[in-house]
Parts: sequence; structure tokens; C-alpha cells
Amino acid sequence: MKKRNVLVCLTALAVSTFLGGCGGPEGPVPSKGDVAKYVKENISEKCEYVSRETVSESPKEIAYTYKSKERDLEFKVYAYRHNVGMYEMKIYKGKIRTDYDYVVRTSYDSRIQPLFEEFISDGDVKIASSDQVDKLAEAFVKANEIYREELQYNEKSFLEEHPYDNIRVVCDTAPGSTYKTYGLGYFAINGVEYDEEYYKNALDNGIAQAIKDGKISGEQYQGYEDAIEDIHVSQLDHIYLNDEEMLYDNNQNDYGTVGVMTEKYAYSEYNYDENSYMMFVDYGLVAEGIGSPAFVIREYTDRLGGSFEILTKDQTTKDQDLECTWIIGDHKYVMTCHYNEMNVTDLKVTRDGEDLGIGKNYKPENDFRVTLITLEDFCKMLDLNYRIDEESGSLYLYSN
Repeated sequence: MKKRNVLVCLTALAVSTFLGGCGGPEGPVPSKGDVAKYVKENISEKCEYVSRETVSESPKEIAYTYKSKERDLEFKVYAYRHNVGMYEMKIYKGKIRTDYDYVVRTSYDSRIQPLFEEFISDGDVKIASSDQVDKLAEAFVKANEIYREELQYNEKSFLEEHPYDNIRVVCDTAPGSTYKTYGLGYFAINGVEYDEEYYKNALDNGIAQAIKDGKISGEQYQGYEDAIEDIHVSQLDHIYLNDEEMLYDNNQNDYGTVGVMTEKYAYSEYNYDENSYMMFVDYGLVAEGIGSPAFVIREYTDRLGGSFEILTKDQTTKDQDLECTWIIGDHKYVMTCHYNEMNVTDLKVTRDGEDLGIGKNYKPENDFRVTLITLEDFCKMLDLNYRIDEESGSLYLYSN
């Protein structure tokens, strides 16, 4: 029994030593000297120590108060025990944090918040009519001008990493919507030097697009009739192939044990840089560890009576060339690309050995299982032509 207790103690000591002094919640926290070093290395303006107080005995936490020598600003630096254990295991380690960036941001409250008072609605900034766009644009410029004063004490990178706020701008939704407001986007107050024209254009473009998409009412937000004529519906939610809707619902996975998640890609978004609607395509990625793969191309080859095969069977690295092929009618298509850490480069598709000249491909936000190409290039890959009905949000694809 004694031997077992000794073994347990030695094991605990070894773990504690390996984790760099980790232990219980009442263990040591970084010293006053450690905190002073942290302030010197992380706070750009000159500061001086004011006082210290114990916030908590368990977990141990001590607050050190500092004040700036350059302005009327006081902040705290905390030396504390932080739980680094996982699940039910509680292992504490000494750490340091500060509220400096929060104190800096809130020091501008009295001057910036009044600029947006008339627009505040449920925590957002709301444009109730197009008449408010100019005034809101002016408020954004003024707010950034005020926060830019922080450059006297901190670098531009500090303002970018710690913006005063990321303001969500919304509009009232169109009648019949289940939501009260529609979000136009977020605008950072980080000292950026954009002029009023920039913000007017951004807000006007957002409102026009929302009207075009039926998200907000053109009767409430007037004056955008001409702008709407020059833009496209942002998303087509229905895709048809030879007049039958594509549901992307084949969940069979011939290359692994996990299920297939292709149905989430059954839509097309407009890209103004490409002046085209964009289509998702897979590129033969089925490596273990990526989760559920997508087989977009297979959805079309199945419907067209063709076949699809991934040629790169051994996918064990995060940096490799990939190849897949499909046959439609008498034509053989081959796609090659390079996959590296969730990015796709050198995408190329040939038809019967002839390069189809596929243009630039784009990585979708927060997704690496597929890539985006133009609708025109998508049709080249499957020998299709198309028709678009923006009013119904539909894309019609037809075999050549």
C-alpha cells in the first residue's frame, strides 16, 4: 500500500514538473516582477504601478492597478491561476491578463456613442429609411476620426486588433418576413480613413441588393430603382438539370465510411468580380479526417447517365496532387489540382485530352471540401448550357 502511495506521489510530481509547475487552484501566480515585465513588453505607453489587491484565494487571483503617465487612464493586470485541464481533470497554471484594451476602448464612449444614438435599435444600428444613409455615413467617418486619436499612444495594428466596435447595420425587413430586421453587414470603428462617399456607397449598395433580393421593401427604402436594374439577385436557390430539380441528395460514399454532405451546395451565388454566378465543385478530396466529403460532379454524371471516379485513392497527406475523372456520353473529362492545407491551386480540366481553360477558382468561406468556379466554366465541365430566371431564383441547366 505504501509503495502504491509513493508511486502516485511520484507520478503527480512528474506530471506537475512536465506541465511547467501546474497544480491546484491555490498555487503560485506570476509575481509582481513578472507583471511589471508583462506591462513593459505589452503596453506601448509609459505606465506606473499604483496598487495591488487579492481578488480571490481559490483560484488564486491578484489584481495590479497601473496608470498611464501620458493620459488619464487606469487599468488592471491580473496574475491568476488558470485551469488548463481537460474534461473533469482540473490542473491550474499561473497566467497573466489585462483589461487595458477594454479600458482604452471605453474611454472613447462619451464621444462616439452619441453619434449613433438615433440609430440604435435592439443593440444594432438601424436605417429606417434611405434618408438616414448620409447621416450614418457621417457618423462612421467621425467615429473613426475620434478613435484614430489612439495612434498617439498605440500603433495602427492595435486599433485593427482592438476596434472600438464592429457595428452591425440593419434595415427593417419586407412585409411577411419572419424576422424584424435584415443585416446589411458589419462596419468596424478602428480608425480607418474612409470618407463619407465610401460609406454612402457601401450602405446604398447593400440596401439596393437587399431590395433586389426581396429582403427589404422598396416602398420603405426609396430611390434605388435605377441601382436595382444594374445588379443581380445574390443567390439562386433552385438548380434544374433538363427541367428536373437537382437536390444533391445522393449520400452514398464509395471512398469511406462517413456520410456524404452534398445537399448544402445546391445553390448558386453571384460574384461581381467575375460577373457570373458561381457553382460549387468537388475536386476528389476524400482523405480521412476531413469529415463528410462532397460529390457535386457525381450528382450530374449520375443524372446524365455517366460515371465518376476519384483516381487518387491514397490520400494520406495535407499536401498532394489530386485527380478525378468522369465520362458523359462519348467524352472523358479529367480534373487535376493541388491540395495544400485546405487550399486548392492549379485546377485544370481536360475533355478528351484538350484543356478546357477553366479560370480562377475560389475557396468558399469556412469550407475546404469544395471550390467555386464560374457557371460558364461549370457548364464546360459537363457539356451544358444554361438559362437564369432571377425572379424565381432559379438556374436551368440543359444538355448540349
